[in-house]
Amino acid sequence: MLDVDGRFFITGTPGRRDWLANLLAHPSFVVHLKRHAHVELPARATPLEDAAARRTVLEHLNASWYRDQEPLDVLLDSAPLVEVTFDHDR
Repeated sequence: MLDVDGRFFITGTPGRRDWLANLLAHPSFVVHLKRHAHVELPARATPLEDAAARRTVLEHLNASWYRDQEPLDVLLDSAPLVEVTFDHDR
């Protein structure tokens, strides 16, 4: 998961992704934190389709690994990208 200025995203290299199909069909899910704390956080995935927002995320320093895999223009055009929002009320 990418942290971009306090907003969270899941992305990947272009191509068919089962995780994306699952999130599109069932956008509510649970994030399991295991490293420093064991916490389950209810969340929701929303596809990020706005070109300017996609560029902001994919140009961010935290997304540099993805830019090493594919050129930025390819990522902007076809990388799977969802924003994760946490549901603090559940």
